[in-house]
Amino acid sequence: MRISYSCKLQTWKAASQLRGELVAKARISVPATYGIGQLKHEELEDALKWLLGEARFIHAGIEAKVSV
Repeated sequence: MRISYSCKLQTWKAASQLRGELVAKARISVPATYGIGQLKHEELEDALKWLLGEARFIHAGIEAKVSV
């Protein structure tokens, strides 16, 4: 079964929109969830590295700025 070009195009557009919505919601919820909303660039970078190392980001309520 062949999928038409317009169907493929619609799928890619929908995927792009979904990614954009996910990013927008993450930008709203992540700083509040992990307490990183008021950090300077260098502090934020360190906090994000700490959260991503060992998958600490799966535990909501962690205060990253305290732990770094």
